[in-house]
Amino acid sequence: MHKKNVAIGASRHPYYIYGNGTPVLLLHGYLEHYSIWEVYAQMLSDKYMLIIPDLNIRIPDGDDYIDYVASYVDHIRKQLNISELIIVGHSLGGYVALYYARNYFSTTKALFLLNVILSADQPQKSALRLREIELLRKGAQKSIVQFGLRRSYSANFIRNNTALFKENLSLAISLNVEVQISQITSMIHRKNYMNWLLSSSLPFIVLHGFDDQILNSLQVRKERKVFDDKVQIIKGEGHVMPVENPLLVGREIVNFITDVDV
Repeated sequence: MHKKNVAIGASRHPYYIYGNGTPVLLLHGYLEHYSIWEVYAQMLSDKYMLIIPDLNIRIPDGDDYIDYVASYVDHIRKQLNISELIIVGHSLGGYVALYYARNYFSTTKALFLLNVILSADQPQKSALRLREIELLRKGAQKSIVQFGLRRSYSANFIRNNTALFKENLSLAISLNVEVQISQITSMIHRKNYMNWLLSSSLPFIVLHGFDDQILNSLQVRKERKVFDDKVQIIKGEGHVMPVENPLLVGREIVNFITDVDV
């Protein structure tokens, strides 16, 4: 592992590199830590250069979080002198990946998305996010995080991986509240990428968990009908597939990259 930093204005942000080969950027989700990808280094770094940014960063006042992080990603790409990125994004990281691909199309080779809705937030979802922001500002971060992670992880995983769940919970509770709020706010205002993806030549795939309790299952099924096998729903999986089933996700990443490189 090599730790590097990239400068954006007066700020410096860290990222980590494992292995050599085809560059693959791994973007973690909301209430997650970049360390969720460390197990993938053991599986993939013999074939790929894995680039793992820390997305839990402070952004300048007035900036949009997703827009800023997309710029952070492109600064990393330029620093490493990479012409095109294959981007793997989970949840919030997937929304960053979509924004990056739409706005930095010429430097995006393909998208592998996990637990990501391709359309904009529905009003009900936006209302829930606004309520979450309100509670965070009232000092309820610990309760918000505990509730969110217990819905995200399966009960079976929590029972059989207590230490790992507690570690991830502790990392999430330690997040800066203003960072959380900037992430939630940006998700509320994210764009609808359906029409763009329909007209785009960009290779992509979206994997969903059949038992995902976070995303709207009706939206997932609608997007499945539109994009057919580019949107897949996997039985027995929930919202945090990268953590709960890294063997499955790692295998699917390799298969996808292999197809893209043909």
